[in-house]
Amino acid sequence: MKAFILKSERFWSKNGVKQFVELPMYPNYIFVETDLDEREFYEAICGHGNISSTMKVLQNDAQTVMALSNEEKDFLKSFLNDEHSIVHSTGIIVNSKLIVQQGPLMGKETMIEKIDRHKRVAFLGSMFGKRFKVPLEVISKS
Repeated sequence: MKAFILKSERFWSKNGVKQFVELPMYPNYIFVETDLDEREFYEAICGHGNISSTMKVLQNDAQTVMALSNEEKDFLKSFLNDEHSIVHSTGIIVNSKLIVQQGPLMGKETMIEKIDRHKRVAFLGSMFGKRFKVPLEVISKS
């Protein structure tokens, strides 16, 4: 088993200095990568007594462990670097069309539903019930 926290760069302004900083994407959540199936994972984690005072394992209504589907894993991994972080992409807008020049959004322009240039973020589809945000800096628009 390998536990990690998903992180993402966010554009931040502090004391007049504007820059991208790395912050947790889902505060209070720890992701675990394992070859175990849901039942084996639950037994490995919860089989050692009461863990409710320190953590909870996400479960659905049927009381089975919430695991990412293969499609969700592939989608998420396509944005992450080796440190389980999403770094910002940079791009330009030409004739109202975004062209990503570098970063994890490169080649994925059609997945973008909305861009907030002020907050320097692109919104993709839904993941974990929330819109998936990826850092994006648009450096020019013509």
